[in-house]
Amino acid sequence: MKRQFERLLRSRARKLHSAVLLPRWMRDAVESLLWVAILATGAIAVDFVQRASAAQSRLELRLAQEATFKDSERCRRQGFPAGTHEHLLCMMDTNANREEKFALFGFSMELP
Repeated sequence: MKRQFERLLRSRARKLHSAVLLPRWMRDAVESLLWVAILATGAIAVDFVQRASAAQSRLELRLAQEATFKDSERCRRQGFPAGTHEHLLCMMDTNANREEKFALFGFSMELP
């Protein structure tokens, strides 16, 4: 009786095993697709990092240009015509003041 039960289990296991397994060509195709998906994800991640770095650089440049424009306008309003030595000294003072404010909060204006 025990042997018959074992034979029955083996035959059922073989049938189940053959029903669950995909043909070799299908497994190879699925494996290839998974590798393609992994490589594509890696390429997309690298592209994202590069674009994020470029966007950060553009943002820093724009913020620096805006700060310079605001400083220049402030110095002109104080009576220092653009292009004069006094205007340059005023711009240097306002830039130093900004750096001091940033330092109070623990930030640095130096680029890495």
